[in-house]
Amino acid sequence: MSPAVFGGASASVMPKPYRRGGLASECRFVPAGAPPSLPTLRAVFIVLLLALLGIPVAEIFFIIRVARDLGIPETIGLLVAVSIVGAWLVRRSGLGVLRQIQERLARGEIPGKELVDGLLILVGGLLMLTPGFLTDAVGLLLLIPPTRLA
Repeated sequence: MSPAVFGGASASVMPKPYRRGGLASECRFVPAGAPPSLPTLRAVFIVLLLALLGIPVAEIFFIIRVARDLGIPETIGLLVAVSIVGAWLVRRSGLGVLRQIQERLARGEIPGKELVDGLLILVGGLLMLTPGFLTDAVGLLLLIPPTRLA
C-alpha cells in the first residue's frame, strides 16, 4: 500500500498484516465501521443479561428489607411518593433544558450540552418512575443539575 492511502503516513506507522498468535493478533488493524467481533458481542450480551437479572433481584431484596423495617404500607407509600417527586423533577428540569435548547438554536448554535442534559433527565425520569430504591437513587442523581455537569 502506498502512504497516500493512509493520509500520507509513513511506512513505520502503517498497520502490519494480521498474524495468528502473539502481539500482532491483539493489535490488528480494524477498518472504521467494521462490525464488532464475536467476543465483544458476547461480553456485551453477558453484561446486559446480568444487569437485567441482577437489578430486579437487588431491587426486590431492598424493597423487602425496607418493608421489614418500615412496614408494607409505608414502603408502598414511599415508593409512590418517590415516583411523584421524580415526575415533578423531570417536568421541572426537562422544561428548563428544552428552553435552553430553543435559545441555543435561535442563536444558531448547536445545543450539545443541552441535548446530553435532556437525555440524562429522560433516563433519570424513567429510573425514578420504575419502582425500586436503587433505580430511584440513580435516577435522582441524574435529575439533580450538579451531578449532570460536564
